[in-house]
Amino acid sequence: FYIKIFLFDEETDDFEKKEYVLPSGKLIKLPPFMKPNYVYSKNPDDYMKLAQISWSIVKIFVDYDNTTRVVSCSKPLLFNIYRHPSQYKSSKFHKIGVNEFKHGVSFSYVYSLFKQDLEKCQVISGYSVGFDINTLNAECVKNKIGDVGIHKNKEVWDVLLLYCAEYNIKIWPKLSECFNTLNKYDDKIKTDWHSADWDVYATFYVLRHLINKCESDSSDDCLFICED
Repeated sequence: FYIKIFLFDEETDDFEKKEYVLPSGKLIKLPPFMKPNYVYSKNPDDYMKLAQISWSIVKIFVDYDNTTRVVSCSKPLLFNIYRHPSQYKSSKFHKIGVNEFKHGVSFSYVYSLFKQDLEKCQVISGYSVGFDINTLNAECVKNKIGDVGIHKNKEVWDVLLLYCAEYNIKIWPKLSECFNTLNKYDDKIKTDWHSADWDVYATFYVLRHLINKCESDSSDDCLFICED
């Protein structure tokens, strides 16, 4: 049988804010070693603002003996969220220009597309995906749309936790560290960190490695993304 995984990533703004999460019962559980860095808050305005979001749908095949392999991954969709220039703070970190924000799309529009694709999938996933889920939930509250709890009725696969469990790692590695550990490609393809679509691609690479148990090598097959 087949499983569809909704793989997504966000980039956020307002770096002077701490990384808040919604109160217990409205959040996805975070890794225990991350909790000291988080403060619980009922106020969605305490969150960093959503600046950019990207997602793909990954299709995996599960055989009768529970062996798994990745079949396909759709090309990541990428959206910059509209922001008035006076609210713009992300240029140096995320490489999102003022024009990208000015010509960005509304959160309500992006969320409608997000939900349509999410409903096609049994699993929601990402790298440290709890943070992304909680931030998106806060945006729903602030924009007064959708239900808080986008992960309801979905399995949640945190690629960070899966990677740590596979390699018995106790320290929270960055996505770039995981990606660079698992491949031998040159540095030219490792320059776009903090772009949501690239981070989706890199997360897919790590997830595919974990699902397929492929060796760390330079074969094109390990990086292949096809249209679903």
